[in-house]
Amino acid sequence: TLADTVKACTADPVISAHVLPRKFPAASGTIRYPTVAKRGVDNPLYRTNASNYGAEVPLDHQLPDRYFGRACNFSKSYTDSGPRYTGLQTAAT
Repeated sequence: TLADTVKACTADPVISAHVLPRKFPAASGTIRYPTVAKRGVDNPLYRTNASNYGAEVPLDHQLPDRYFGRACNFSKSYTDSGPRYTGLQTAAT
Protein backbone atom coordinates (compact mmCIF):
# COMPACT_ATOMS: atom_id res chain seq x y z
CA THR A 1 0.00 0.00 0.00
CA LEU A 2 0.97 3.64 -0.18
CA ALA A 3 1.45 3.97 3.57
CA ASP A 4 3.88 1.05 3.61
CA THR A 5 5.85 2.55 0.72
CA VAL A 6 6.11 5.93 2.44
CA LYS A 7 7.18 4.30 5.70
CA ALA A 8 9.87 2.30 3.88
CA CYS A 9 11.32 5.51 2.36
CA THR A 10 11.49 7.53 5.58
CA ALA A 11 14.36 7.31 8.03
CA ASP A 12 14.31 7.60 11.80
CA PRO A 13 13.29 11.02 13.13
CA VAL A 14 15.96 13.55 14.02
CA ILE A 15 15.38 15.63 17.17
CA SER A 16 16.63 18.90 15.67
CA ALA A 17 14.57 18.63 12.46
CA HIS A 18 10.91 19.52 12.01
CA VAL A 19 10.47 17.09 9.08
CA LEU A 20 11.23 13.40 8.71
CA PRO A 21 14.37 12.63 6.71
CA ARG A 22 14.35 10.23 3.80
CA LYS A 23 16.57 7.19 3.45
CA PHE A 24 19.47 7.69 1.08
CA PRO A 25 18.54 5.69 -2.04
CA ALA A 26 21.98 4.30 -2.87
CA ALA A 27 23.80 1.50 -1.11
CA SER A 28 27.50 0.89 -1.49
CA GLY A 29 26.95 -2.58 -2.95
CA THR A 30 24.84 -1.23 -5.82
CA ILE A 31 27.19 1.51 -7.02
CA ARG A 32 29.04 0.68 -10.24
CA TYR A 33 31.27 3.13 -12.10
CA PRO A 34 31.43 3.02 -15.90
CA THR A 35 34.74 2.28 -17.55
CA VAL A 36 36.59 5.28 -18.95
CA ALA A 37 37.30 5.04 -22.68
CA LYS A 38 39.98 7.75 -22.82
CA ARG A 39 43.50 6.89 -23.85
CA GLY A 40 46.11 7.05 -21.10
CA VAL A 41 43.72 6.55 -18.20
CA ASP A 42 45.95 3.89 -16.68
CA ASN A 43 49.10 6.00 -17.17
CA PRO A 44 50.18 7.35 -13.74
CA LEU A 45 51.73 10.41 -15.37
CA TYR A 46 48.30 11.73 -16.35
CA ARG A 47 46.45 10.64 -13.23
CA THR A 48 44.69 13.37 -11.23
CA ASN A 49 43.59 13.54 -7.62
CA ALA A 50 39.98 13.31 -8.74
CA SER A 51 40.65 10.07 -10.59
CA ASN A 52 42.50 8.69 -7.56
CA TYR A 53 39.56 9.58 -5.34
CA GLY A 54 37.00 8.13 -7.71
CA ALA A 55 38.92 4.95 -8.47
CA GLU A 56 37.36 3.14 -5.52
CA VAL A 57 33.66 2.55 -4.90
CA PRO A 58 32.52 4.18 -1.63
CA LEU A 59 31.97 1.95 1.39
CA ASP A 60 28.88 1.87 3.60
CA HIS A 61 30.32 4.23 6.20
CA GLN A 62 31.18 6.82 3.52
CA LEU A 63 27.61 7.20 2.22
CA PRO A 64 24.98 9.23 4.06
CA ASP A 65 22.18 7.18 5.54
CA ARG A 66 19.54 9.91 5.35
CA TYR A 67 18.88 13.23 3.66
CA PHE A 68 16.29 15.97 3.85
CA GLY A 69 14.60 16.36 0.48
CA ARG A 70 13.19 19.69 -0.62
CA ALA A 71 10.15 20.45 -2.70
CA CYS A 72 11.75 23.61 -4.22
CA ASN A 73 8.53 25.58 -3.77
CA PHE A 74 10.40 28.91 -3.67
CA SER A 75 12.23 28.25 -6.94
CA LYS A 76 9.10 27.01 -8.65
CA SER A 77 7.17 30.12 -7.64
CA TYR A 78 9.19 32.60 -9.69
CA THR A 79 10.55 30.64 -12.64
CA ASP A 80 8.74 30.10 -15.94
CA SER A 81 7.95 26.54 -16.86
CA GLY A 82 8.04 27.20 -20.60
CA PRO A 83 11.03 28.13 -22.73
CA ARG A 84 11.75 31.82 -23.26
CA TYR A 85 11.98 33.39 -26.68
CA THR A 86 15.59 34.51 -27.09
CA GLY A 87 15.56 35.26 -30.80
CA LEU A 88 16.77 38.46 -32.42
CA GLN A 89 14.16 41.25 -32.58
CA THR A 90 14.35 42.85 -36.03
CA ALA A 91 11.23 45.04 -35.97
CA ALA A 92 11.73 48.75 -36.69
CA THR A 93 11.29 50.90 -33.61
